Amino acid sequence: MRKVSVDNPQLRGRIGDFVARIAGSEERAPLSEHKMMRLGGSIDIREVAAIDDSGLIAGYAQAAWHRGSLESKGHWAIEMVTGPEHRDGATTAALVEAVMDEIGDDGAVLLWARAEDAIAAATALHWEESRRLLQMRRALPLAEIGAAPPWLTVRPFRMSVDERAWLEANNAAFAGHPENGNMARRDLENRMSQEWFEPEGLLLGWAGERLVASCWTKIHHDGSGEIYIIGVIPEYMGKGLGRVMLERGLDYLGRVRGVRNALLYVEASNRSARHLYAHMGFEVTTSVRAFSPPS
Repeated sequence: MRKVSVDNPQLRGRIGDFVARIAGSEERAPLSEHKMMRLGGSIDIREVAAIDDSGLIAGYAQAAWHRGSLESKGHWAIEMVTGPEHRDGATTAALVEAVMDEIGDDGAVLLWARAEDAIAAATALHWEESRRLLQMRRALPLAEIGAAPPWLTVRPFRMSVDERAWLEANNAAFAGHPENGNMARRDLENRMSQEWFEPEGLLLGWAGERLVASCWTKIHHDGSGEIYIIGVIPEYMGKGLGRVMLERGLDYLGRVRGVRNALLYVEASNRSARHLYAHMGFEVTTSVRAFSPPS
């Protein structure tokens, strides 16, 4: 087994095929969307691959840089995927160490363990769990939706018009968040370029001329719908807008698009959001754990 940096288009193409093959044969996504969008190469990633003795790809690891904000420093987020025959932990641990060598001392690190071998590797390296992301699901459609405040206007996103307003509102709502905060125009445009993006599925809540809340939905290839990003700016929190926007996002997915199952992701530590989602009928189905090196 040898470890190599991903520095040529041919190898990167093989890695794309490797990840797609595993995604097609297993129920779970081998990498998060953030990592999948960077498989084509990016200035803010580090990549390594493990090649077995026959020359086939045995595993792949990627570290992507998440910019910080005034409230939080940036960090490297690592994810990896290994072939079914290389999940004894050795390949995974080697990938972690190799991508850490690529990063060096250039910032904090978080390892998202999406499979058991990644958890085993983090444990063997004496890394400690620092975050946990819960997936929650519920059936659709909603039986009913509540009334919105009379001063709130909810309408779909307008291409080439609402980008700046959404970025300002999102970054205010997620100030200090290690992934969703401090988004730049290129981050938004990257997501808008994905085949699943629908302007009608990004619902914006306006108080007069000010964007104060939004609910971005996404429909997956398997037909399930996701509450992708939902946020309320700080000055308008506590007014019930989270529920208002969530209901309208679920109504769009269920009644308008005919989706029968909805999912979302929430930090395990975010008790207020978890309470809202549980009250709306969502139940925890699975989780993804994140580990940090010992300090």
